[in-house]
Amino acid sequence: MKNNKKSYHHGNLKAALIEEATRIVIEEGIDSVTVRAVSENVGVSRPALYRHFRGKNHLLCMVAEDGYKRLNEELARAMDREDADALSRFQGIAVAYVRFAVMNAPFYRLMFGKSVVTRHPTEELQDAARETFRVGFSVVEECSRKGLIEGDPHDLINVAWAMVHGLSVLMIDGQVDRGKGMHTLLGESGVGTSFDSEKIIEFAVNTMITGMKASGE
Repeated sequence: MKNNKKSYHHGNLKAALIEEATRIVIEEGIDSVTVRAVSENVGVSRPALYRHFRGKNHLLCMVAEDGYKRLNEELARAMDREDADALSRFQGIAVAYVRFAVMNAPFYRLMFGKSVVTRHPTEELQDAARETFRVGFSVVEECSRKGLIEGDPHDLINVAWAMVHGLSVLMIDGQVDRGKGMHTLLGESGVGTSFDSEKIIEFAVNTMITGMKASGE
C-alpha cells in the first residue's frame, strides 16, 4: 500500500491538512475525502484535525474557498489589461473562467457541485464566491453603462454566468461535439488538446458577447 503520509512544519498543520484534502479531491475524488484519511495521511490524530476544522464539511469548504481564490486570481489577471476596453475585459474574464474550470475540474466540481459545501457553506466560502460574481458584474455593468451591450446588467450577468458555467461543465464531461456525427473534441478524460479547447471557448464567448452588443456596435 502506498504511504501517503506528509510531513509538515510546526504551526502549519492546518495548511497541511487543507493541502492533503486538496490532493485527495484532485487525485481520488471528493467522496474519498474523510477525516480519517486526511488526518492519517498527514500523520496526525483525528482530534488534531478537529482542533482546526469542525468536520469534513468545514474542511471541504476550505478547499473550495481556495478554489474560488485561485479562480478570482485568474479573473483579476484577465481584468488587469490597461490596453483593453471594457468589452475586451468582459471577453477576457469569460474565457479565463472557462479555462480555469477545464484545467481545474476537481476544484470546479467541488465549488459548484451538489456536495456538502453547497448545502452548508461557511461564510468565508460564500464571501469568496461573491467576489467571483462581483468581478463579473462590475465589467458587465461597465459595458452596459458605456452603451457597449444592451440589457439590464443583472440579467446579462446571469445569462453570461449560465453560458460559461454550462460550457465549463460540458467541456469537463467531454460532451462538446464537432457535429456531423464526429466524436467529442475532448475525449474520454474530458481534457482535449489546448488548441481544441481554446477554440471552443473563444468561439462560445465571442458568440455570447456578439448577441449582447448594442445596436451599431
